[in-house]
Amino acid sequence: MIGLSLIEKARTVLEGHHGFRYNFLANSKALDELTTSYLNSPDGGLAILHGPPKCGITTVLETFAASQEFEPIWPRCEEFFSRTSIIDHVMDAVGIRFDHEFTVSIPAGLVEFAALSGRRIIIFDGLEDYLALKNNVSNILSGLDQLISSSAKFFVVVTTQNIKLLQKCRSFKSEKMHEVELILGNTARDSEDFMNCFWGWSNKLLALNVGLSCDLKKLAMSSPNSTSLASLLTRLELLYAAALMADAGDMSIYSFSDLEILEWEVLNALYS
Repeated sequence: MIGLSLIEKARTVLEGHHGFRYNFLANSKALDELTTSYLNSPDGGLAILHGPPKCGITTVLETFAASQEFEPIWPRCEEFFSRTSIIDHVMDAVGIRFDHEFTVSIPAGLVEFAALSGRRIIIFDGLEDYLALKNNVSNILSGLDQLISSSAKFFVVVTTQNIKLLQKCRSFKSEKMHEVELILGNTARDSEDFMNCFWGWSNKLLALNVGLSCDLKKLAMSSPNSTSLASLLTRLELLYAAALMADAGDMSIYSFSDLEILEWEVLNALYS
């Protein structure tokens, strides 16, 4: 993107094509704990990853999965499998044909697959979804127990917002069960770090050195919804584009105290 004009670079950021992703310290801590749990479970285990909505659980799972030498098995919870166990979902995810409708033990084909492929991590993101597919808590827990106790030595990661499922999963043998909790980061310190990371990311991406002043930070945090990262990111995209145009001499960003007026001016400068 170095060869783009300033206007094109400003549009890139304003339109959200910067690829910026942010992990809170809490997410990094959760990722470290999850990775450690896996490394400490050579004979199989269960990791329960949980936290409030929109705390970054899926991001942690994706980062964990991407860091593995062998791709984890990530079953889909599909309605047309409503008469099968979670083990059957795992078999479908790796393309193994079903020998019978109800699986009561780990099929030899699944054990052989794990041995040959090295894929012994299984991720169930949203374990409660299986309750809607004519499975009960007992059947789900039985399937998990069979997976982590099998000769394939599966390491199973589950996420859930269902309190009953969470409590039941905690009842597994202590040496087999690992619990990782995420918190929702929305403190002033988180927001400050978020702004600095986004600004640095954008400067590096575009090979620029646009300054992030205290006045710009105050303007970014001036919204009543300043603790929402999605809202904060939208304002930062606008302010970065405006600051870039100001450095080019096309506008004076500090003459605006209202973000709505500033947005109109930026859009007018970039697209008119």
